[in-house]
Amino acid sequence: MDPALRYTLKGGKPVPCESLQEWNAWLETRQNVVAQTDVRVGFDMFLVSTVFYGVNMSFDADKPIFFETSVFMPEVPAYAASAIETKKYATLEEAQKGHEEMIGRVQRLEIWPPQTIDNLE
Repeated sequence: MDPALRYTLKGGKPVPCESLQEWNAWLETRQNVVAQTDVRVGFDMFLVSTVFYGVNMSFDADKPIFFETSVFMPEVPAYAASAIETKKYATLEEAQKGHEEMIGRVQRLEIWPPQTIDNLE
């Protein structure tokens, strides 16, 4: 991987890394976690997680994708836990706004109805 393809965040902006060692050390500090919020809706618990990838996940050089917000149900066993909704962003500001919007969508059950007795008929 070309070193220019690995990034850290400095001042909220993606900055290319000089080396793989620098990139790994930065990721180990978990500074790539933008926000994580537990959201309880009825008896169900959701985790809204927004992270900085550390790489540009876009195939379009003009539209970078560095951030992602995902919604998980942490009470689901790990082998079955996968994101039930994701959204990707180019900037930290978009990601922070998207995180808050995703929390609202979870609270309004716009994402995915939890499996409860009422909807298992």
